[in-house]
Amino acid sequence: MERWKQRFKNFEQALDELKRALNIKSLSFLELAGLIKLFELTFELAWKVIKDILEEERLLINESISSPRRIIKIAVQNNFLKENDGFIWIKALEDLNFLTDTYNQNFAKKSESEIRNVYFPLLERLYEKCKKENNIFKSISF
Repeated sequence: MERWKQRFKNFEQALDELKRALNIKSLSFLELAGLIKLFELTFELAWKVIKDILEEERLLINESISSPRRIIKIAVQNNFLKENDGFIWIKALEDLNFLTDTYNQNFAKKSESEIRNVYFPLLERLYEKCKKENNIFKSISF
């Protein structure tokens, strides 16, 4: 299976697991840690799917670019992501970097709200865009 197809399938599976985790209303400490880790995995797969699409559509000239921040900016510049969503992607990336570099329980709890109300819908929009609008995904059987 081509790399982007497998990555999109993995993104889809991670997004489903994240959705299941978000169905738990009151998270214990360990459930919150698991939610954050699932979000980290899903986000990582998401920006790499964006990179794969940019490469497939020949919008990414330098394929050695591996920075999620740079990939997001290129996606916004090429109108693959809306500008407002681009700001949210960058904020999510900054939050994840903070969470993985420094654990702060108050920030983790605040991040739960952001994941539920802002970042998960952002990831769902990417998923729907890929499924409906992007020709390269029409050949995938789900």
